[in-house]
Amino acid sequence: MRKHLKFFKDKASPVLMHKHKKARIQWARIILFHGSEQWNNIVFSNEKKFLGGPDGLKYYWHDLRKEKAIYSKRQSGGGSVTVWGALSAIGNTDLAFLEGSQDSCAYIRTLPDYLFPYIDYYY
Repeated sequence: MRKHLKFFKDKASPVLMHKHKKARIQWARIILFHGSEQWNNIVFSNEKKFLGGPDGLKYYWHDLRKEKAIYSKRQSGGGSVTVWGALSAIGNTDLAFLEGSQDSCAYIRTLPDYLFPYIDYYY
């Protein structure tokens, strides 16, 4: 049976090019030599959107004796939730559950409720 099956992955281009990886390594080497006290003054923040279904990456075993499978795409984007948080060597913020699309104005409205109290408490 296995001789009739082949594992397929949807084609995708690499997110990071070689020049991007090289630049990240160079940045990491520079940062590596900062003392631990300096790390206490750095806060990292990020947001992540979680989808209520497939994100478009599809893997499947294909029986070579049959036609390729076709998957329908989500209409109207489906459900999702976006969260934001920040952390440092000292601690982390509460997780913010964000509504709607996040442009710079929406992001700025998030900071007083989540980042500023964190900075006031730890710094």
